[in-house]
Amino acid sequence: MIALKEPISRFIVVAHNNKHIVQKSSIEHRIDDLIDIISFRIQNKELDTVAESVFEKFFELRFEIFEWFYTNNDDKNILTELQEKLNQEIALKIQLSPYSNLAKILASVLDTYSQIINPILDKVDAHVLRDFITDHDEVNKPNYKTIALLQLHPSPQMQYMKRWVDASLKLEFGFLVAELLLTEQIVLSEQKITNLIEFLDTTLIHFGAYSIFTEFWQPTDGNTSDRFNKMEIFAATIELDHNIYQKASKDAVYHLIHN
Repeated sequence: MIALKEPISRFIVVAHNNKHIVQKSSIEHRIDDLIDIISFRIQNKELDTVAESVFEKFFELRFEIFEWFYTNNDDKNILTELQEKLNQEIALKIQLSPYSNLAKILASVLDTYSQIINPILDKVDAHVLRDFITDHDEVNKPNYKTIALLQLHPSPQMQYMKRWVDASLKLEFGFLVAELLLTEQIVLSEQKITNLIEFLDTTLIHFGAYSIFTEFWQPTDGNTSDRFNKMEIFAATIELDHNIYQKASKDAVYHLIHN
């Protein structure tokens, strides 16, 4: 499962602002390279365009960081420590316009994201996950090009696993940009910040809908917010588009829309 409960963007932001946290130069170089590319492209291009242009780099960096976490037992608490550090930095900016609304939306999106990703990862045996991430050589290491082949599979649900991975990368990208802004490592116009807020919300809904359609996750009775309702509507629409009636009927879609 190419995801962890805590978005890796949080680690990237703190590591970029605090050199030598990572005792692995290749990760430091990848982080610097990714942020330089994003910082340059985001000024003049749409968020979706920039996100898609760095999917492969983001995927490879994310996987290398996962490997580093799992192979450095002494640093097993580092992500929690870095998250606390980042939260302290962001807390200082929450009251500053236009950051206050962004910080509020970011916190809300992160909370909803955790309600989706945590149940998904809870189903995965910890030892299996560790072996998947660490037990391979460079030749057989998972890469984005391999994931992209899923869209060629005849099964719609397999095809949407590729979209699920892309949506997770887009969310990581959105988290990264928001946290770079809130720690003043990049500067964007107020309009671009407004676009980022919309980007985070839309991408989260897509991620949730793809999680439902691929059967990675299903909302529970406790998931009652408008966001979860939109995810279910979108997932049901995808099912109907692919004639997968056994999972959601037209009456169910109508019920979701009108309740």
